[in-house]
Amino acid sequence: MITKELAIKLSELNWWKSVSAECIVKFQLYEPRLCMQFQDFHEAVETVLERPVFSHEFAFSDSLRTEFEKKYNFDPKAVQSD
Repeated sequence: MITKELAIKLSELNWWKSVSAECIVKFQLYEPRLCMQFQDFHEAVETVLERPVFSHEFAFSDSLRTEFEKKYNFDPKAVQSD
């Protein structure tokens, strides 16, 4: 997990505007602190999952993570660093 200060700095950099929806989801779905505009994150999740995603689903993000991991054969443990 990154610090609050780093999350704010990342948000100010607009980093998500230059990467794919899949890249956004791979990062932000596993990061508890929001590092971008929620509306853009929400749109990225809908794009990669290819379905409407209701706002309340983000409160149960484990389900979104599981769906993403199955769809993309993604193992978040393979990309985490110590």
